[in-house]
Amino acid sequence: MSRQYHQNPSPRVKDFIKMGKRRARIGNIILALVLTFIFLSNVPDVNRSSAVEYQEPIRTFRLPGQGNCSMAGAWDGQFYYSIDSNCYSSTLLIYKLNQDGVTLYGQRDIVDSVDKRPIMISNLTWDPKRKKIWAAHAKSVYLVTMVSNAQVNGEPKTNHASAEKMFLMERSGSYAIGGMAYDVGDDSLYVVPDSHPRIYHFRLNAKIAEQAPRQAFFKRELDKVLGKGWEKKWTPEQIAAMPVVRKIVADSIELTRDSEALIRILTPKEDSRILSSFSRFPQVSKIRMSGIAVAGDNLIVGVNKNKKMITLNKSDGIILSERYIDVEMFGSITCLMAPFGKSPDEENVMIKDVYGGSLQTYYVNDIQCHK
Repeated sequence: MSRQYHQNPSPRVKDFIKMGKRRARIGNIILALVLTFIFLSNVPDVNRSSAVEYQEPIRTFRLPGQGNCSMAGAWDGQFYYSIDSNCYSSTLLIYKLNQDGVTLYGQRDIVDSVDKRPIMISNLTWDPKRKKIWAAHAKSVYLVTMVSNAQVNGEPKTNHASAEKMFLMERSGSYAIGGMAYDVGDDSLYVVPDSHPRIYHFRLNAKIAEQAPRQAFFKRELDKVLGKGWEKKWTPEQIAAMPVVRKIVADSIELTRDSEALIRILTPKEDSRILSSFSRFPQVSKIRMSGIAVAGDNLIVGVNKNKKMITLNKSDGIILSERYIDVEMFGSITCLMAPFGKSPDEENVMIKDVYGGSLQTYYVNDIQCHK
């Protein structure tokens, strides 16, 4: 009876078996579509990669005194500032660039504005609003004041550059700073640690940048301990060696912790419309950046692994364009507010090569630094 039932099932059983097979086929089709989507989402867009163009440099300046690990670079429209041949240093080098080449114009020892001790920095950027330099290393951000740039009897004149600690950054990544960029549009600062996947955006309001809470605290406390007029009684070296001064300096550093100015953390993202028609949201990119510049409504960053210069939307981090750049390692990137060359279409971007000890200039046609 059982054998006959299995050999000749009833019509109801036959319909049930057919329905089960149909559902299995539909399930297999859905599974195949899902697996295909996952596979395509993780395959690089060959057409997009092949469309990336190589950007030829217009000029290359060999910077005297540069070694194999100098990321810092800032252009004020007349002078180019960098540090010597270390990944971080307290020696600031000043260069004069012109159509014929580059001249080492002078150098400065960067010292703390309070206790006159050497300050180590690993990157910097020019602030055209304050006519000063923003510099940073590890978690400390400084505002550096340059008094003058002069030559005596044809030789570079060495003076001090005063660095005032403005705030401490709460961030991750390397101690070295891969890039800094000042945004004159909203008085803010962008910072990228060396070879890092994120960009840190800081507010530079009047309270932080102008009132100098640490310096005022230091002077007030020294007036109490040493009496008014202590600046004329002792040299900066003698003051720095006093144990009581070291204690006051340590206390004054704590003031900067309350001046945290972090606005946001920006992560580059791939445009979902380029990656896949199925994806509704931008996908976080895994690029690691060094070097950053503000270009109007956009940001320019360097990616060392692929040797690419990438343009990002400043508001959401969407990658807009990318170009191949032949540098050993991206250092500071400068977007020129005014043309450096003879014509407006001559040069609008400077890129510091960390290991090559050189500065290269480019013309990028879809970048507007002054917007």
